[in-house]
Amino acid sequence: MATEVAMRNLALRISQDGALNASEHRILAYLLAILPQNLLLEIGHKDVAERLGMSRPQVSRAMRRLENRYYITKLANKVYKFPDRLKVEGTVGSTAPDRSRFNLH
Repeated sequence: MATEVAMRNLALRISQDGALNASEHRILAYLLAILPQNLLLEIGHKDVAERLGMSRPQVSRAMRRLENRYYITKLANKVYKFPDRLKVEGTVGSTAPDRSRFNLH
């Protein structure tokens, strides 16, 4: 539960970050929505592009920028990790994020 709250808090902070463009916001929100408890994602750029109806090069550029801004860390091919701070942030609320807002195809 605390992790879900932390993800919502992070998503709120990210939405207020003027340094991210629309593609980066959309991809990051999607990744947060599918993020497992261990904060590790096994997903490729092609998979993200298909789910969000974006081009693979567009996703690749956005993911690289998210890495450069330390929102995600690439550990291996198709393996990404979110910051450990997600495990401890947030203490109120318990509802899961609303996945319907991500325009999934």
